[in-house]
Amino acid sequence: MNDIFELKGKYDEIIFTGVKNTFYLKKINRNMITLISRDTNQSYNINFREMGYLSPDQAIKELNKIIYKSESTEGATVQDLVDSYELEDKLEAHSTVKIAWAVDTYFTGHFLEPFISKIDNYFLEPNSNEDITIYGYNFCSHTEVEVSGQIVNTIEYVNPQTLIVNITVDDKIGNFDVKVINNKLFYLLVSSIEVGIRSLETVTWKNSSSNILLEDGKITRNAGYGWNEGAISSKAISYSNGYMEFTPIFNESANNRAMIGLSYVNTTYSYSDIQYALYLSNRNLYIYNSGSNLKSLGTWEDGDVFKIELKDDKILYKKNNIYIFHIDIREIFFPLFVDCTIYDKGYYFNDVKLFGKLVSI
Repeated sequence: MNDIFELKGKYDEIIFTGVKNTFYLKKINRNMITLISRDTNQSYNINFREMGYLSPDQAIKELNKIIYKSESTEGATVQDLVDSYELEDKLEAHSTVKIAWAVDTYFTGHFLEPFISKIDNYFLEPNSNEDITIYGYNFCSHTEVEVSGQIVNTIEYVNPQTLIVNITVDDKIGNFDVKVINNKLFYLLVSSIEVGIRSLETVTWKNSSSNILLEDGKITRNAGYGWNEGAISSKAISYSNGYMEFTPIFNESANNRAMIGLSYVNTTYSYSDIQYALYLSNRNLYIYNSGSNLKSLGTWEDGDVFKIELKDDKILYKKNNIYIFHIDIREIFFPLFVDCTIYDKGYYFNDVKLFGKLVSI
């Protein structure tokens, strides 16, 4: 059976047969072997020189030394797999060179360069132990993760696009590189986590219009009507998860119409400027997104506390800290500040607070 490794220059005939997919050799250049999946037609580049092999012949011949399938066959040789899958007759009957290779994902493992596209929960508190979720490509159960200057405790393989990594961070503040590795292969553009301090602060205000009365944590309209009076917070959430919260106050002697939420743009006092808003119209409650009505949330009562929270790629809406709705966000823009507009004279929001990594704006 050793002759199955005799390549004889016929690279285009080499087929890699795995448990979940089948691949054939598309091309070879100075440093790379390119395989293409027969199931998905997706190409995979393998840098055999980064793996320490001097030639593609040597790399292909050595594949049998790092074969993975499951606990029952981990570390098996090509001969073992040929025997177990009864491929011997097929190998002898065809001129095509076949290497039986079992993998636990779609040809990832030691041979494909992993790539990070996004990290959830990338802002961590000092001296903490937390999970981060890494999204990307070409992960497997053998993928390693390194975080510069920090301790990686566990790596949970979820699927070829997802890893959950538990990290212990120390008291150092700053950005720390995150690198995923398959054997010797890693993506040159690394991602990072940030370690810093998040705080909960009572909102102070800025950029108010003429008929707005401001106090720490409180904003009131004292004259006129219309979507033309408001203010924004003097601090904002910068590149971290966080939230704003407030307590609405019902004015029995007048109408109660106002909007408040999180924004990254402020050009007017209109509600259309508030990207993620709650609209209180008397006792009724609605979710607005950049001026558009997304959903009615029923009614509210005196004493209710509302929260608009950024958590990874979602905006969560909560009443009395209980989830009521969320919006999926493709891309988050920072900084995120509190933005408020009040329609009716005499209406006000109370106990407005902001939590996160806060910066002055």
